[in-house]
Amino acid sequence: MTTAPPSSMRAFAEAFFTHFGAPIEAGPDELIVELPDTLATHFGRPRLYLVFPTGHDKPRDLSPHEDVLVYGSRIFERMLALLDGQGELARLAYPRQVVVALETELKPSLRRPEFRLVETAVDDRQPWVQIFNFRVTYRSDEKEEMFETIVLDANGRPDPAAEALIRSTAPLADPPEPSPALEPQPEQAAALMRQRAADHAAKLQQSMQTRLEKVLLRLTGFYRRLMAEIDTGQPDQAEQARADLQQELDRKIADELERHQLHLNLTPISTAVALLPFVHYRLAIGDQSRPDPANPLTGSERLATPYEGSPPPAINAVDRLSRQWNRYRWQVVASDDYTIYLGHHWLWGLAVLVLDYNGTMLHQQQVGWGGSSR
Repeated sequence: MTTAPPSSMRAFAEAFFTHFGAPIEAGPDELIVELPDTLATHFGRPRLYLVFPTGHDKPRDLSPHEDVLVYGSRIFERMLALLDGQGELARLAYPRQVVVALETELKPSLRRPEFRLVETAVDDRQPWVQIFNFRVTYRSDEKEEMFETIVLDANGRPDPAAEALIRSTAPLADPPEPSPALEPQPEQAAALMRQRAADHAAKLQQSMQTRLEKVLLRLTGFYRRLMAEIDTGQPDQAEQARADLQQELDRKIADELERHQLHLNLTPISTAVALLPFVHYRLAIGDQSRPDPANPLTGSERLATPYEGSPPPAINAVDRLSRQWNRYRWQVVASDDYTIYLGHHWLWGLAVLVLDYNGTMLHQQQVGWGGSSR
C-alpha cells in the first residue's frame, strides 16, 4: 500500500480534527488528539495517538494504543466516514494571481536615473472553474489508493494551469458570492478521471505483470523439483503423486492469476466551484524626461519616485547578486498588485525587480551599460 507524503497527511489530520474542535498535542512524528464526545463515540475511544511514517527512517514499533495514519488505514477510513455527505459542494476563492511582463528591455540609453512606467495593457479576469475530487483505488496483489483532482473551466474543458495552481495554493478563508451561471459538469469530470486512472492502471499493469511472472516462475520451478524427486519404486503410485502435484500447481497458478487481476474503483468525494482571479500586466519602462518617439508609450503612466534608505528585505533576499543591491540608486513604482524597483548604478548599469502584492519575486534583471545582462 502506498502512503501520502507525510506532510500532506499530517496537515490533513490537523485540519480535520481542528475543524471538529479536538485539541491536538503535536510531537515529532505523532499527534495526540483529545476527542470531544461526538468524535469519541465515532472512533470508539476518547483519545487518538496518530503516528506518521517519515518514509526515511526504519518504522518504529507501535504501542497498542497507537495508530499509523496512512491512506487506507482504519482511522483514515473512519475519518472519511465522518466526512461522508459533508462539503459535497463548496464555493472557494483563491488569492489573486499577478503576472507582469516587461514589453521593453532595459536599455543602456536610460542613463538618467528618472524612470517612468507605463501599463500598456492590463488583462484583468475573474474566471470560475469546477473542481472534482475523486478517491481512486487500484487493487491487485498490491493496493494503491490516492486522491485525484479534475479541474474544468466554465465550458467544461480541462484546465491544467488552474489545476496546478489549485494544487499549490491554499484557498482564502471566506467563500465568494455564488456564480449562478456556472453549472458543474460531473459526467465530463468522471470521464476524464476514468481516462487518467486507466493510464495509471496501464503502468501498474506492467509492473504487476513482472511480479506475476516471477511468482509463476518460482511456483513452477518448486513443483517441478518436487515432481522430479518422486521415486516410490511403484510407477503407478509415482504417476498419481505427480498428477496430484500438477493439479495443486494448476490451482495455485489460477489463484495467482486471480490475485494479480487489477481492479479499479473510482469514488466521487466532493465538488467545488472556485474563483481564480488573475491580472496580467504588460509594462514599458522609459525615461521621464525623454520619451522614445520611435516607440511612443500609451496607457496608464506611473512615475518612479526615489526609494530612500536600505534596499527592502525582498531585494536583499535575491540570489548571490544581492550584496550589490545596496550600491544602486533605487526608485520605486507601487500599485495595488505589484511593486517595481528600478535601480541605477554609474558603473554596473540598470536593474529591475518586480514583486507581487505578497512580496513574491516575479522578475529580476540586470543590464550593464554595454547592453549585456549581468
